[in-house]
Amino acid sequence: MLRRLQSTDGRRRWHWYLGAALTLGVGTWTMHFIGMIALQLPFPVEYHKGLTLLSLLIAILGSLIVLHIVVIYTHAWQRFVLGSVVWVVVISSMHFLGMAAMVMPASMAYDGWVILLSILVSVAAASVALFLLCKETELNLPMSWKCLASASVMGLSISSMHYLAMWGTHFVPDEPLGRIFLDSFGSNQLHWPLAIGMLFFLYLMMELSIWDSSKAQRNGIGLRLRMMVIVMVSVTGLSVGILSMLEVDAILEGHGNKDLRLELEGEAEAITELFIQLQEDVHFISRTPGINVLLKALATKESEAGVFALEKVRQRVSELLKDFLAGRPDYQTIAIIGREDSGRELIRAERQGVTVSLIDKAYLIPKAGKANFQETMNLPPGQIHISEINFSHEGDEDASVKSLIMQIAVPVYLDKEKLAAGIVLIDTNLSQIFKPLTKSEQFGDRDLVTDQTGRLLTFRDPTL
Repeated sequence: MLRRLQSTDGRRRWHWYLGAALTLGVGTWTMHFIGMIALQLPFPVEYHKGLTLLSLLIAILGSLIVLHIVVIYTHAWQRFVLGSVVWVVVISSMHFLGMAAMVMPASMAYDGWVILLSILVSVAAASVALFLLCKETELNLPMSWKCLASASVMGLSISSMHYLAMWGTHFVPDEPLGRIFLDSFGSNQLHWPLAIGMLFFLYLMMELSIWDSSKAQRNGIGLRLRMMVIVMVSVTGLSVGILSMLEVDAILEGHGNKDLRLELEGEAEAITELFIQLQEDVHFISRTPGINVLLKALATKESEAGVFALEKVRQRVSELLKDFLAGRPDYQTIAIIGREDSGRELIRAERQGVTVSLIDKAYLIPKAGKANFQETMNLPPGQIHISEINFSHEGDEDASVKSLIMQIAVPVYLDKEKLAAGIVLIDTNLSQIFKPLTKSEQFGDRDLVTDQTGRLLTFRDPTL
């Protein structure tokens, strides 16, 4: 495309300007955004649509300016010096604007020296790339090798700036956080679709660049382009498999489960909807006035709760939880646990088969020794704790039928106390939700579930 820019003029030149700028700008931005998506942080991250789109426009417009500099200036040093400086300004602006588009419960701090190093390395690499491009007629190499050398060094200028700048960025959470939702099940896994889409886009642009060539040239170049695309798509697909295996192996190495395999589909709307419902329900229950009355009475050792006897309040709240549990078939248990008396359970409603029942007070047990209780009690108001997913046997411990059980809990604060008065806890059965996530199953296969940080949450096999 650059040679077409240099050999045409008038309106046709601006057509080539636009095509080349789109190719370079969109390709650069795609590399940057895939790198952003691949970043794993211990909290959920989303992206501001307006700022993300603006970073894409900056990449395209900046590419147009750099191409214009390379075409209009006659001296080689003007091309690669001025062009490289402008190019680094463009990709730096795109990068930091993309970083500013991150919506998350954290702030960013930058290591100035590392950021400066990323800019200097990028300037050097871009200068070499543009120098090779401007001096290609003097190099005693086949044209394909000249293009490959220039493109490789230009790619190095982009990736070095991005990854060095990311290395120099520190993410500081705004407040203490509990366990996070399983972002792995979201619909924002766009890195591979973006990569494949970008390859297809580049192929179209390269086909357009040879459209008005002679038929013989077009057939020869077109065949090479198609072979390049086939090779690149194959390499990309192979990379998906290799990276997936490496990711699973890294997780398994820390857990000693060598027979696990990652085999999850990307579509997980059911489990996403369940998590949203769990979050809403646990907050709704924690705000029930009767629960506050019970926890306050327990904390102050009162036997009366306003005009109602404390036992009357307990009965009403118990019936409320029982009815609530009956309307949520995926929920196994709803419990209210107080801070006093070693984390004593105040109320527990359980699902036993198709029956929902309230556990007698004589069988309510202290929970202070449980890790989930302590972690939830230490959370600030409004934060949610999500446990690891564990196996639970239905009925006898030796039974062959198992369920995947996850706990979600939220602390309950009274007035402006600094310590939580207790927690609301929900156990939910993920077995039915988890089944659609498996793509294919054979005897001995394993399905692995992790959170954003690679922490092993659970696995299952076809025998469950």
